[in-house]
Amino acid sequence: EAVHPIPVSCKTRIAEDDENDATSSCDATINVALRMQKAGARWITLHCRKRNDETRSTLPNYALGANVAKALSIPVVLNGGIDSVQKARMVLKQTGCFAVM
Repeated sequence: EAVHPIPVSCKTRIAEDDENDATSSCDATINVALRMQKAGARWITLHCRKRNDETRSTLPNYALGANVAKALSIPVVLNGGIDSVQKARMVLKQTGCFAVM
């Protein structure tokens, strides 16, 4: 694991997949996050939508974010669709992630 004198974080989205398969998308996202962790990221922010998802018409996949958080040993911050204190509390409770933004 790389160590940096200045804390570094990374932000990514849910990985795209060719077959629109939720399992392969989850696995691909976890693999990207694990590489970020191995490269020395102190925390990761995950936008819980794919790049091609419409911003407001596609619901964020918080369950996938929870799976990413379980696979890592560094904090995961979830992003996407957090538009109220109530939503923030719900997402934190459902996912066990470190934080939301």
